[in-house]
Amino acid sequence: MISLRKFWTADDPANDVDMRRVVRLLMQGIALHAVEGDPADHQKFRQDIQKLLDEVEASPSTAKLLVSTGSTLKTLEDYNQRTTRYVHMQGAELQHMIAMLTRTVAELGAGSQNAVGRLREIETKLETASVIEDVRVLKIRMEECLHGIRQEAERQKLDSARTTAALKQEVQSTQDRIREGGGAPAPDPATGLRARVAAVAAMGEAALSPNPGYAALFIVDRVPLINARLGYAAGDQMLKFYLEELHSKLPSTDQLFRWSGPAFLALLDRKGQIAKVREQLGVTAPKKLERTIDLPNRTALVSISATWAVFPIMLPIEEVINQIDKFMSSHVSQTEG
Repeated sequence: MISLRKFWTADDPANDVDMRRVVRLLMQGIALHAVEGDPADHQKFRQDIQKLLDEVEASPSTAKLLVSTGSTLKTLEDYNQRTTRYVHMQGAELQHMIAMLTRTVAELGAGSQNAVGRLREIETKLETASVIEDVRVLKIRMEECLHGIRQEAERQKLDSARTTAALKQEVQSTQDRIREGGGAPAPDPATGLRARVAAVAAMGEAALSPNPGYAALFIVDRVPLINARLGYAAGDQMLKFYLEELHSKLPSTDQLFRWSGPAFLALLDRKGQIAKVREQLGVTAPKKLERTIDLPNRTALVSISATWAVFPIMLPIEEVINQIDKFMSSHVSQTEG
């Protein structure tokens, strides 16, 4: 710390000149090196300091120098407070923007998790940003992250285009084989529904349409257990009972398929957000049923219910199929455990 006490108490008139020089240099340094927050406010601050500097030049007395110095400190304090508020406002706005961007990127699907993690890290650091340099550095990092997101989006776009072309070719080839007499895939013997291969083809066609819709997987509970205890014929009866109820609940525009194991796949002709589709299906999906199944020497009353989930149909179809199979595998593992 530099003490100016000797200048305030000295009787030598030359010291007034030294005092003005010191004060002038300090005020010029403050104006020159002040942190720039809001550009307009920063410009006004420099103008205010210049006015005080002009007063120092015009009034050489020690008393006036002390007054000008105090005014400079007050001006600097006020500017620092306004700049701090500006930094906090900038940080809050950036946090809000990053939060919205993070939610959007998270919905892009595969390949977005790295970007989501980086955005959340930036959002967290913004909470503790205290100076404008911190905010500027985080802005640069966010720009770099957005550049990476744009590259990933472009890559996904190219992959989607290639997948779409391959899917169109596969759909065309399937249609050609059917027209040439190869026939459609055999239906599921237990329920009479079209089998998984037909469901995959139908999802592929839907994904190429303007309104792909959604797929819903219904896993009939306890079928493996009934198969083990009472035989596969009993399990097939459970599937048929649930299928009859499901047919009666779903609109005729929805398509039903036998997926695999104790599961049905429905292609839902729906529009809107997935949350709304889930809500609608929660109302219409069959609730717990009580049915009597026929056994070789007796009958048995069983409870029939299903666990279900909704998936948006999109390209690539392989990803949708993986999500469906992963959900089914997880449910089977939990019930067996």
